[in-house]
Amino acid sequence: MLEPAEGVGMFEQLTTPGYVPFTIALGLLIGIVAIEGLSTIAGKSASHMIEGMFESGHDVDADGDHGLGNAFDWLNAGRVPMLVLLVAALVCFSATGFVLQELARSVIAPLPGWMAAVAALGVTIPGTRLVSRVVARIVPRDETYGADETEFVGRTGVVTVGPVRKGFVARMKLQDRYGNWHFPKVEPFNDEDEIPEGTFVLVVEQLEGHLRVAKADASLADPQ
Repeated sequence: MLEPAEGVGMFEQLTTPGYVPFTIALGLLIGIVAIEGLSTIAGKSASHMIEGMFESGHDVDADGDHGLGNAFDWLNAGRVPMLVLLVAALVCFSATGFVLQELARSVIAPLPGWMAAVAALGVTIPGTRLVSRVVARIVPRDETYGADETEFVGRTGVVTVGPVRKGFVARMKLQDRYGNWHFPKVEPFNDEDEIPEGTFVLVVEQLEGHLRVAKADASLADPQ
């Protein structure tokens, strides 16, 4: 537990140079949690926006032999939401830093801020990977219609709630490129079509809140 130095208030200690990097990380963590909570109440999760910010850059790097792409893959980006990685990193960094500085202070004096930050970062990187792996195993991989709707165009799946016809609420099951399952609402691409439940379909168009699909041949199946 963080104990203030004798004659120094808690707030004053948190704002001393040796503690500032970890105080900032803690502040960012609190801010992210608050923003996510408020945005969820408002009906649009901030985590979806964070995913979108990293999505394109990660896709480009992941396809080549780029350090950033390899780093994201090593941290399990795509297997867990980007917000989870960010929160895990901030928790690991701030907690490690505060513990390290408290130990140093109990022996001699707190370390210089840059030195403590470098040491904490050495723990944060593998710590974030460990947390993301645990979360990936605990959190179910079945998800509802998700953050980046446009990526489903051209993918295939099976009608799970049918039939798919104009004016009827139907759903399909499909996987995204990370292996997560989604169950979006669907309607036929051609208004006169009626697609029975269990039919293999191709996503042709994305509209607000649902997809438009057409019957597809099984040979077009996405690799699972």
